[in-house]
Amino acid sequence: MKGTQSGLSESSAASQVSTRPKRYHSAELVVDGLANAYQFKIWCLDAAPMCFLVREDSEILQRIREGDILPVKYYSHESPYPSDFISTEIRNITRTDQGPFRGHYMVGIRILEGDR
Repeated sequence: MKGTQSGLSESSAASQVSTRPKRYHSAELVVDGLANAYQFKIWCLDAAPMCFLVREDSEILQRIREGDILPVKYYSHESPYPSDFISTEIRNITRTDQGPFRGHYMVGIRILEGDR
């Protein structure tokens, strides 16, 4: 279900971007029903350790839900090659109506395998 993260208003979410995670800079997600893989940059926010952005008109929003656990291929700063697929939980899906991410949803994620 899409909503607002507790403690994070829609208007302040975009202003809390700090940096990308130290280990991974991008990832790739294959979702059933979509012809192509969804590739995204990983962002770190004050209120969410890892997230990615999705345009509000993207088909992927109809295919993912909070609580889903999906295999995600992460790309490291340390290697030009992707790691193996890592089980990742969709923690939250939050609409952003203001700031630089207006017209997007922030999708909070958490790596499950070994908390890499």
